[in-house]
Amino acid sequence: MAPRTSISLAVSGRNRKETRMRLTALLVGLFSIFLLNLGACEREGPAEKAGEKVDEATEQTGETLERAGEKVEEQSRQ
Repeated sequence: MAPRTSISLAVSGRNRKETRMRLTALLVGLFSIFLLNLGACEREGPAEKAGEKVDEATEQTGETLERAGEKVEEQSRQ
């Protein structure tokens, strides 16, 4: 008798139903984890709020320095 060279992927009706149920449960679980992570990303923590304040302060300081530089340049031309 020759050895089998191919793998049989045939499953009985009961095993197919169990496999489908497990796959469905896995997909529902993964989707639930995805939704929970998506919801968590939208909440701002204290570190993110502090970072936004630092960004705003840095931007305002940059604008102030830019205006001061323009005034100095303007006065040096006169």
